Amino acid sequence: MHPRVHSNWHRLRPWAAGDGYAVCGSAFDGDTLLTADDIGRRLAAIDDLGAARQLAENLNGFFGAVARLRDGTLVAIADRVRSVPVHYALHGAELLVSDDAQWIESQIGAAPPGRLVEAEYRLAAFVGGQDTLNPGIKQLTAGEIAGFDLAGEEITARTTRYYRYTHSYNEELTEAEFAEQHDSMLLSIFRRLITVADGRTIVIPLSGGYDSRLAAIMLKRLGYDAVLCFTYGQPGNPEAVLSREVAGRLGLDWAMVPYSNKQWRRWWSVPALQEYLRFAGNLSQVPHIQDWPAVYELTRDGRLPRDSIFVPGMSPDLAAGAWTTHIPEIYAGRQLSDVGFARLILQEHFINWDWTRERVELEAGLCDRILSRMGPLGQWPDSASAFESQFTDGKCSKYLVNAVRCYESFGYDWWLPFWDVELLDFWATTPVRFRLGKKHYNDYVARQYMKLTGVSESRAHRTEQQWLPYRVKGCLLGWASRLQWAQRLYFCLKRRWIYANHPLAFYGMVPRELFNRLYTGRETIVSFLALHMLGHIELPVDRPRGVSGQG
Repeated sequence: MHPRVHSNWHRLRPWAAGDGYAVCGSAFDGDTLLTADDIGRRLAAIDDLGAARQLAENLNGFFGAVARLRDGTLVAIADRVRSVPVHYALHGAELLVSDDAQWIESQIGAAPPGRLVEAEYRLAAFVGGQDTLNPGIKQLTAGEIAGFDLAGEEITARTTRYYRYTHSYNEELTEAEFAEQHDSMLLSIFRRLITVADGRTIVIPLSGGYDSRLAAIMLKRLGYDAVLCFTYGQPGNPEAVLSREVAGRLGLDWAMVPYSNKQWRRWWSVPALQEYLRFAGNLSQVPHIQDWPAVYELTRDGRLPRDSIFVPGMSPDLAAGAWTTHIPEIYAGRQLSDVGFARLILQEHFINWDWTRERVELEAGLCDRILSRMGPLGQWPDSASAFESQFTDGKCSKYLVNAVRCYESFGYDWWLPFWDVELLDFWATTPVRFRLGKKHYNDYVARQYMKLTGVSESRAHRTEQQWLPYRVKGCLLGWASRLQWAQRLYFCLKRRWIYANHPLAFYGMVPRELFNRLYTGRETIVSFLALHMLGHIELPVDRPRGVSGQG
């Protein structure tokens, strides 16, 4: 029996299928923008896996691709941040390939995840590496290419990474050179965005922070006027107030979608949201849900042109130095052992639930999973670079970038300028001294905002973190990190207050009794969603009047 290949593509994600290829997304090759069909035709004309890898290395964009090469090899490619998922399963003499892990599961059968995989999903909100919640289904990781040899009686697979985020510090870079190159890089990546948008309305989820503000600033600088900013949350929350101010000062259209616990209970029962959970979860990650109600309401109200392109402000601050203040020891030259590094990952990312009672049982196995995915730590110049690489491969690609599933679920396009290859390469060569505390990055955003709006420097630096409740929270957390009684007080106050007063009103989807039973003050809505997706708890769906069934 000769191997057979079966493929299927989710209806909510636009794949272009041609003679010997299926591709979703687009990318630049130099200054040329390639459509999905352009990428597919190039792949189908390639002789072998090595040439396919070279093509993947040359592309700058967001895509997933599957193609039959001229030598008969089937190749599958994920871009540098895995923005388009590609899953596969070897099932006897059959290869199943899809962006939809649930479809593959329907063909091969359901199977429970292993203990460590389930713990990783529950604690970190995603399954790392090539694994999924079904042990028979694998996925391509960020910057990975797979070749499937179909010539024999059985299919053999070989995967390799063609990209990993790592640093090669240019210590001779002067401050003046850094400033000039930083500005030039940002202008370049936003000109590419404008090429992709091609006159369509660019929709920016505008928060109160620096990142999405920078996206709005750069488009204003470049004279792109077809921009709509939106925000959401409980009326009067700091993010919404600052979002409105920034959009107004920049002269950009702005919309606000109010959230409340009552509204969340209604949205949770919309069938389109339940379908979105399956689509975005995809047996690999907890769905990113905070944008969904806003896009749902804006779409229902006719505020969004159907050809809109969403541009979320994720996450230039991560490469620009966000971690330098949070874990300063590794940016001060401290080199971690393998075990020390793995434990740092557990400390920073495996935080959805308190797992103290399980630590003895789980820690060694989770550390082994982390280190096996990383390979030798010596391939990075220091522990800080290895940490940022792991974060990019893990939480960024599996959870943060996966937020674009929201826009896809409504039929909208998207682009991620802050994951442009030129930006990644720029920060990968920038010395740590220009990233400490994000000072240079924050100052750049503030200066550009001042030039465009004429506000004072203090006003230009204003974010939600300067609001009194956030400063009080910071003080309490500072005390809590040193004093046991302060920690107990902080979590007790938070537990009493947060259910009805969260700025995004998330907990309206969680029954109060369930919340009171499980919430200790440390968890987030992601914690509850992880248990719900695993079937450990149920966030019940009802059918209140006045909620339509589809988005």
